[in-house]
Amino acid sequence: MNTRELTAECRLAHWAQVLQERATSGETVKDFCLTRGITRNTFFYWQRKLRKAVSEQFAESRTEATQTGMVPRGFTEVKLSGFADRLSTLDTSGGGSLCVEIGGMRITADRAYPPAQLAELLKWMKPLC
Repeated sequence: MNTRELTAECRLAHWAQVLQERATSGETVKDFCLTRGITRNTFFYWQRKLRKAVSEQFAESRTEATQTGMVPRGFTEVKLSGFADRLSTLDTSGGGSLCVEIGGMRITADRAYPPAQLAELLKWMKPLC
């Protein structure tokens, strides 16, 4: 990775954090930007850039997985980290399953599905709500 790519990734990471702060702050975009000295145009510019980067990364991983034959066509593998500690212990003694459907995507997990992976998947899906 060259210096330009590294700089771009650092900027994206910084703005991802800023956007996450705004989402959890409960403030309107206008108020959030005003208190932090950010113009609304800058905020929305980086929001678009991040959405585009995530879309491209998603499409790339989907294409790669389909080409290798590791994931059936129409599905993609999602890898996330750092959220498992927030998930409380699940009672796996009973039967049943969990089904989450958002924006045309459906995720179904039975009691054998690892809680840490379920937490990661739900974290990834939360921004889609």
